[in-house]
Amino acid sequence: MPSVVLRAALAGLALLLIVTHASASFEEWVESVSGSESSGSYSIKNPTSSAKGRYQFIDSTLQDLGMMDANKNWTGKYGVNSTADFYANHAAQDQLMRDFSAQQWGAMSSTAKSYIGKTVSGITINEGAMLHAAHLLGAGGFNKWAASGFSMDGLSASDAAAQGMSLSEFQDYLMNRMEKGSQYDISDLAGSYTPGGGSYIGGSGGGSGSSISGDIVGIIMPILPNGQEQQGGLDGQIGSLRGSF
Repeated sequence: MPSVVLRAALAGLALLLIVTHASASFEEWVESVSGSESSGSYSIKNPTSSAKGRYQFIDSTLQDLGMMDANKNWTGKYGVNSTADFYANHAAQDQLMRDFSAQQWGAMSSTAKSYIGKTVSGITINEGAMLHAAHLLGAGGFNKWAASGFSMDGLSASDAAAQGMSLSEFQDYLMNRMEKGSQYDISDLAGSYTPGGGSYIGGSGGGSGSSISGDIVGIIMPILPNGQEQQGGLDGQIGSLRGSF
């Protein structure tokens, strides 16, 4: 029989492998999000909004995360004292991505979470799928979209226009982002993992509703229009560069 020391070492190795796998999968998800937002560039700036960096954070989101004060002056958090510092400090941007994603996950409504494990227009929704789309919409915008059954009725025409898209194109874009995000296990952040995947069955904007398998029970929340740059990361992170499907 293996010695107590050997058994302990093997148990420790197994735990290390589990943690490493979870972290690696989250990092792969982050790579996918950054690919949609900025093609992975830490120093890119959206010419039509305040969105900046690898994850295209707008100023109001940076304020919510404590990086800027009410006057949009940098606070020095994570060693960032200027826009130049922000672009140069890759570790700070990556930490902000984790902070923001955790914030978004904590703000997901029970209605939105009730879709986990359900198949919508060919996509089995999981934690990674939800947060991939919520990075752009914000948790508030995502909750409204989920409350509409992931249809165009839950999206704002002004948000679509901010991305240079029609409402139907915006619907398809967001569904494709959920498809991409559903491939990843982000339990390292969300604390749980539900197998997802599938391929988006769409291309027409989803009409007034999307095809959903399984019963969804939840309160339908009112749909409110969003501005191009909403105050507060929970209500919207609109302003990112348009990414590829």
